[in-house]
Amino acid sequence: MIDIAAQELGLDRLEIRRRNFLKPEQFPVNHGIIFQDFTELTYDTGDYQPGLDRVAEMIGYEKFIAEEQPELRRAGRHVGIGVVAYVEGTGIGPYEGARVQVQGNGRVFVATGMGTQGQGHYTAFAQLVGDQLGIDAGHATWSPATRTSSNGARALLPAVARLSPAMPFMQQRST
Repeated sequence: MIDIAAQELGLDRLEIRRRNFLKPEQFPVNHGIIFQDFTELTYDTGDYQPGLDRVAEMIGYEKFIAEEQPELRRAGRHVGIGVVAYVEGTGIGPYEGARVQVQGNGRVFVATGMGTQGQGHYTAFAQLVGDQLGIDAGHATWSPATRTSSNGARALLPAVARLSPAMPFMQQRST
């Protein structure tokens, strides 16, 4: 739809998006709809245009549109570049739990309700616990759930909210 509007207005597909992005000074923006965590969807910050401009530069968008695409179309090839801007809700919660155990050998064991798909959660949780307890991250072990996924950024944000308040208690218990 946006590409059709751009064509009808005689605008480049990137330009119409630039003109319609929320500007940094417009934030926060409450959209007045209920999100999946049952709170109103509010964008707290954003500056989308620099990201779009950087991607366009990296892929040679201007050259492609002005030179390469017309040549390819003359040769009978219909090629293009898809453009989309997307804001993803992350850190959805607060439905996340965690269990922290200081074991007899001094190692710390952390279990959470999310799984992993190779995003580096083992390292991230060990570093989080190590930083909070003042121990080497190599002495902390994270155990993922086996039947859930991390759903992108769902893992660390809610887990930090659950683990951080427990750490002072764990420090007291271990001394």
